Amino acid sequence: MLNRRQSASRANRAAFFLVSLMLVSLLPLIATPVSAAPSISLNVSPNSLEVNPGDSGEYTVRVTNTGSDPVTVNLQASNEPGEDCNGFTSTIGQIAGQIEAGATEETTMNVTVAQTVEADTACDTTVTASITAVIGAPAAEIPEPSTETVTTTTGDGSGGGLWGVDLYFDGVKDRNDKTITYTGSSSSIEYMITVENTGQQNSTTVNLTLQERDDSGCGNSGDLTATLSDNTVTLDAEDEDDDDANKEVVYVDIEVPDGQEADDYCWEVIGTVTTPNPTEEVTDTVNLELEVPVLKECSMSLSKTTLNLNPNQEGTFSATLTNDGNSDWSVSMTRSGERASWVTSDGPSSGVLPYDDGSGTKTFDFKVTPDDSENAGSSNSITIQAKDGNTVKCSKVISIVLGQSFGAQLSLTTQSLGPIEPGENRTSSVTVTNTGNGQDNLRISVSSAPSGWGVQLEQSTVTVNSRHGAGKSVNVQYSVSVPLNALATESIELTFSVLPAGGGAAYQSKILTVTVSETHGMSSSSVIPADSNGYISQTGDYNDVLVFPIEVENLGNNDDVFRFYTKQQRPSSGTNWDISFTDSVGDTKTEFNVPARQSLVINVNVLVPNVGNYNNNDIIIEITNLEHSTNDDDDGDGLPDNKAQFTIRAIKNNITYSMETRFGDGDYNSVTIDNKAASVILAPEGTMTFEFWIENVGTPQVGPSGLLRSDLAVIDINGLEGIATRQIFVDGELYDGSVPITTKFAIFNLTSQTYLLDENGQTYLAESEFGANSIMLSNNISSFGNEVRKFKQKVMVIVEVSPSAQTGDVGILEVVVFSQENAADRTTGRLVLNLEVQTIYDIQFDADVELYHELEYPDRKEIPISIVNDGNTRTQFIIYTPESFRGWSVELDRADSSCSTISEGLKCWADVDEVIEITALVRPSYDAEIKDNYTFTLSVEPIVDGEPMIVGRENIEISVLGEPDDGPLGLGLSQGQIESGVYLIVAILFAGIMYRAGKPTIDQMVESSRNKNRAKYAEKLIASRGEGFTSSSAFSVNPVPYRSPKLEWFVLVPITLGLYGLLTNYRMANEMKKHANIGPGGVKHLIFSIIPLLNIYRMFKFVGEIRQLEEQTKHSTKLSTSSPMIWLLLGVTIFPVLAFGALIVGALALIPIFLILGQLVAQILAYVMYYVIFWCLAAYPFYKIWKMMQESLNASWAIWFGKV
Repeated sequence: MLNRRQSASRANRAAFFLVSLMLVSLLPLIATPVSAAPSISLNVSPNSLEVNPGDSGEYTVRVTNTGSDPVTVNLQASNEPGEDCNGFTSTIGQIAGQIEAGATEETTMNVTVAQTVEADTACDTTVTASITAVIGAPAAEIPEPSTETVTTTTGDGSGGGLWGVDLYFDGVKDRNDKTITYTGSSSSIEYMITVENTGQQNSTTVNLTLQERDDSGCGNSGDLTATLSDNTVTLDAEDEDDDDANKEVVYVDIEVPDGQEADDYCWEVIGTVTTPNPTEEVTDTVNLELEVPVLKECSMSLSKTTLNLNPNQEGTFSATLTNDGNSDWSVSMTRSGERASWVTSDGPSSGVLPYDDGSGTKTFDFKVTPDDSENAGSSNSITIQAKDGNTVKCSKVISIVLGQSFGAQLSLTTQSLGPIEPGENRTSSVTVTNTGNGQDNLRISVSSAPSGWGVQLEQSTVTVNSRHGAGKSVNVQYSVSVPLNALATESIELTFSVLPAGGGAAYQSKILTVTVSETHGMSSSSVIPADSNGYISQTGDYNDVLVFPIEVENLGNNDDVFRFYTKQQRPSSGTNWDISFTDSVGDTKTEFNVPARQSLVINVNVLVPNVGNYNNNDIIIEITNLEHSTNDDDDGDGLPDNKAQFTIRAIKNNITYSMETRFGDGDYNSVTIDNKAASVILAPEGTMTFEFWIENVGTPQVGPSGLLRSDLAVIDINGLEGIATRQIFVDGELYDGSVPITTKFAIFNLTSQTYLLDENGQTYLAESEFGANSIMLSNNISSFGNEVRKFKQKVMVIVEVSPSAQTGDVGILEVVVFSQENAADRTTGRLVLNLEVQTIYDIQFDADVELYHELEYPDRKEIPISIVNDGNTRTQFIIYTPESFRGWSVELDRADSSCSTISEGLKCWADVDEVIEITALVRPSYDAEIKDNYTFTLSVEPIVDGEPMIVGRENIEISVLGEPDDGPLGLGLSQGQIESGVYLIVAILFAGIMYRAGKPTIDQMVESSRNKNRAKYAEKLIASRGEGFTSSSAFSVNPVPYRSPKLEWFVLVPITLGLYGLLTNYRMANEMKKHANIGPGGVKHLIFSIIPLLNIYRMFKFVGEIRQLEEQTKHSTKLSTSSPMIWLLLGVTIFPVLAFGALIVGALALIPIFLILGQLVAQILAYVMYYVIFWCLAAYPFYKIWKMMQESLNASWAIWFGKV
């Protein structure tokens, strides 16, 4: 049987042949009819058939007359010679009658396949069509016969005889091939095969065989497992009543393992029927194919399935893909979900997912940056997808739990509030909107209003919901109050801000502008006081200009224009006088601009005409505020509130009225020679006081009583507004009005700088200098320290700079003193004080500080240091402690309560001109022995705004020469040595006195002690002799002296600083060697006793040698017991601890003694304490051992020499 590829090739050739034949058949249609030749075309269909052995295949044969005349044809069928066509028989039917021109006739051809022909045998059969006659054209030329070849292929299982089998897929006849494509959805693939008995025998057994095909293009099945459900089936022949009697279904199952390699895998199932003749087996075959394509499958795992992130906070996670397919494949990562835009790839978003024998993985990194488009606390799912092209292969969901974003907006109902009347308030509101994604507590703040203004919020904290829901905005009311003194030109800006309630920077701020309404008002007064008749009078001579200063105050809050005009004149001479109005700079006009809340002095100038003396003119001056239109009379003066009137009287007189002034004492920085101008520099809040003198220099006039005239002086002071305040005092009282100034003479005291007063408290006054001298004589007033002077009035002025004044502010204080009768004369009585505001920080060391000093070691030197504030403001400053050098050190001691100790030195405050006293304690090195000059630098530095002012630092260098103390008589003894010597002499004298006083008693005690010792040693001598000891000594007396342990240990050894102990050790060892031949002798014993470590060994040996002497003298003492060892153990364990505790207690006890009784007593007691603790207490166990040694030796030598 030919395979499918061969069949397709033949079909293509047949199609090409037919097309070519059709094209050829069209040629007669375009030929000239006269010359047309007979022709036919042959078509056999199909061009191939598959016929089971024992069956026949039928072909349709069509002949078309392509000529113009009818024809008759003859058809023949012949098989291709050769073995391939053995068993094939072909028969063809003839077409009866003629075939008309252009007509087609058909017949059939049958090809019969013998039962014995093997499957897949192909036989080509050629059909030949020959024209036998041309009807109507007997002479026409007969063309060549037409041929067509078809192929008949033997099927694999049928027979038309007794035996036959047919296999096909899915119950469809002739479906002998089946291909299934593996999708990976199931590991098991099933093929359904129908086995049909096509023979005529019942109970036909069909043997089934499954085997792999090795055709070209088929891969090695390898790990695939293919199984056949049945290996044999038994079938009956076809039954008309039972269609399924001759059929049975079997199955082929193929198990596909994970990751099976992509390829085509081929099997075939062969059904075989064995006939009685073994050589005539009947078989049929079906081909099954499994196509395992490239599988692109995966599974995914996420490093994090949930992320908790705040808006705009970045988080990361990774997705790991596992290749569940069967080959490498390109994967691309995508995101889906409503908030998929939050996730971006952190690196490549696509790549090759390796197969790696089924264990291939690939990891992709992602960043998550959520916005606040969802409410805080919401969980947002985003699907991470792995795609092959547009196909999702695997996916996982990550949940983003959104945190809270914070923010807010602020809006004002109005951007400008006002105008508001001074003293009134206005209310409005702000709207706060939460721009975060969760409920939040917000704080509303407003900037501080200027002094006098006020702003009040209804509430300062609000709670608002998320911007994604209702309740995200809240309105808050506020009110703004305007001070009474606010100007119409003023406007303020208030900054409203919304902030986190817990603190932090503002989210948003808005500025509100507040404006003020205009108000109007006026006040006016005469600088010159009115007389009892209500007239403001000035006197002058012909052609003089009399000046009447009138001060106008604008009580409103806006600049206003005031008009002056002469309402009425009543001159006694009958003719009006010339009147004009001038301001402070001399401009003549009738309308004057006065700034809001300020005053302006306008001079009413009256020119005195040539009239007789004492002529006068009563004039009414009216002032109108042109900016204030009102008829109200709230003050009840009979005039509208925008008007004022003054009645002035100008008098013609030839007398001169004039005052002169000069600066007196004051805190000036400079003053001119004529004492008319001065200058001063003050700090903010600085204060100065100065004096000036007023002298009446007018023309004297003899009055009716014959006395010299007195005039009233008016003091007009102006300037420094906004910079400083000023106060005027006359005779200790605050100035108010005018001051009487006489032209008389008075007595001036040069010491007190005041005029002398009589017993009634009035100033001594005289009409002349002679008269004043007469008063001095008559009242016994000494001319020493007093003198006669023309009377002058002293005035004191206090100027205080405002705290708000700034450095660099300058101003002029003008003082004008004039006669009440002549306000025009403002020259001789004018003084000018120039004020400059400047803070001067000037901290200096006093010039009297001593810079050179000497000291003797080991004394210290206390150096007084004075520091003065030469600036003009209270100042804080630092005095820096110098660094130590060559063992010298300097310590600053604060003697002043305004100073405090800091790490750098001292920090102090000083008022202006205040002197701060401190002490520099200079200490030399503790081991200084040679002359040394130590120079150190003291620095002082002002502190401004909390920081040291380096440019204001002042330094001084101080030198201290240190020298060793020569001591008394130039012996070079130190103070301590001198003190110790004094203590020693006192102690010796005290001991001598005590000895002399107690000597009889001491002698008696010594004698008593000796008697006791004699009795004790006599007993030991008797007992020793009783033991058999016989003295062989030839000495008449005991050559070894009796030694008192107490005297040696507590007196002689401490006094000789231990030398006596060494001497005693030498003598004891020497005596033992000399008299008893025991031990090494005194010299060797002494050497061994002073060598460290060896001396311990030597002491134990020495105790043993003393015991040896006891044995020889036939007696024993405590030294021969365990007592020495017990005391030794106590001496190195318990008693040092007791001594240390006693030392601490003693030291604590000495502290109050030192404070109460002084250093001398404390030092004596300290020596006593050291002696008692270290020698008497700590060394007591060793004293006990020493005592046992001495008592043993005393007894042994008494026995040895037989002399008590």
